[in-house]
Amino acid sequence: MGQIVGAYQDGGGFHGFLLSGGSYTTLDDSLATGGTTASGINDAGQIVGTYTDASGTHGFLLSNGSYTTLDDPVALAGTTAAFGINDSGQITGSYTDSIGHVHGFLLSGGTYTTLDDPSAGNITRAAGINDMGQIVGHYSSVSGNHRFLLTIAPNPAPPAGTTASMILRGSNASPAVAGQYEIYNIGNNAILAGYQLGQVGTDWQFNGLGGVGGGNTTMLLRNAGTGGFELYGVSNNIVSAAFLGTVGLDWQFAGFGDFSSRGESDMILRNGNTGALQVYGIANNQITDTASLGTVGLDWQFAGVAPVRGPGTSDLVLRNVTSGAFEVYDIANNQITGAASLGQVGLNWQLGGLSPIRRPAPWAARTQTLNSCRRCGSRRRRRRHFEHHPARGRDIAAAVADDAAARVRVSSKSAAAEQLRFAAVRE
Repeated sequence: MGQIVGAYQDGGGFHGFLLSGGSYTTLDDSLATGGTTASGINDAGQIVGTYTDASGTHGFLLSNGSYTTLDDPVALAGTTAAFGINDSGQITGSYTDSIGHVHGFLLSGGTYTTLDDPSAGNITRAAGINDMGQIVGHYSSVSGNHRFLLTIAPNPAPPAGTTASMILRGSNASPAVAGQYEIYNIGNNAILAGYQLGQVGTDWQFNGLGGVGGGNTTMLLRNAGTGGFELYGVSNNIVSAAFLGTVGLDWQFAGFGDFSSRGESDMILRNGNTGALQVYGIANNQITDTASLGTVGLDWQFAGVAPVRGPGTSDLVLRNVTSGAFEVYDIANNQITGAASLGQVGLNWQLGGLSPIRRPAPWAARTQTLNSCRRCGSRRRRRRHFEHHPARGRDIAAAVADDAAARVRVSSKSAAAEQLRFAAVRE
């Protein structure tokens, strides 16, 4: 669009400028005390650059007349610079870590991703990005300075056979990976593929995974300093990010579940001082309402959420830290509708997790048996199947009877424990 940004120096120091339609406009970040430089602009007129204050350098984004500071969350304070922006709002720049190494970064959808050329020594800088997501920059190695072109493609879909995914977070104690998230696709008892998801500030702590984001898995992070919640939609890539709001740090995350009975994933928080339980309804990546569930003694600690009452329910399981007893609280329409003891297990057994039982359908097995029989696979001759396959007929009849008995058992409140399986680790 013929717009140009840059910087100039006068007696007062450095200033950014925008040249548009033959007219110059001075750009000074209001937080700058040591100068402002403008480095990149997109077709929407959004401008990125760097300003300096008493703590060092910071990137900035100027959009609709408002400046936003950009500091890579794993950067040494006062070492972030922003250089380029494309029409999708993706921003590139560089930062310095705690041991003096310089890294490039890509800021996309609220997530910072570190960029290091594999041939680089201690310096990589990402200088610009185009609308195809291609990034240019430079790096230094033992042989000198070099330029690079980086083309970043989204992570591919999970490979065939993937039945679950595992997300790992880099340890804050390791500067090279601190705040980085990776996703691993798992199937048939093996890791099938692994990809990087991105990087989030180390003051954001992992709280849990749920299904809040329109069919995607959602990852909930919480700021350890402010209590703010951030929700990331994950579909082998981070596909969305939304700020849910801030709750006092005396309220701790307990779990996700459909506690409102509206087919949504809601969030339960518990007050660490009083034992109070509060449910927060979530829809379209926003907290829509909240309701109190009551108060439970602090000697009862959160164990998990599982369909204990029946398939499709979201019930809360607590464990007594003194006796090892388990108690289930049935929840519907944001209310505790019932409670039952699940029994007691010695405290030398620690809870590993809760999982719903997936019982195979006996009638599906029967259909498969009939369809595999060439003599009587048709609907008209199904009765004859058991005449020349009596053993199979008895097996299927037994499976049907077992399933019917199971349905009777789990419908009884006194047998709620049969709906639950504990994965425990012996100390």
